[in-house]
Amino acid sequence: MQGPFRTPALLAAALLSKPVTAARIRKLLRHAMKGSEADFRQTLAAIPDTHTRAEVEAAAHAVRFAG
Repeated sequence: MQGPFRTPALLAAALLSKPVTAARIRKLLRHAMKGSEADFRQTLAAIPDTHTRAEVEAAAHAVRFAG
């Protein structure tokens, strides 16, 4: 992972630090695309709310990961 989110848990925490919106999910995915799919799976695992996790996972279907 690159940038200010050095770990998947930090990326998930950034999403959850404010109300989760579609725009914030897209921003999370832009950052997640810099890492691997395994990193993204760890990010999903760090999201405790199942509804939010499902939203992020659904939005990620069209995403390709760099790593």
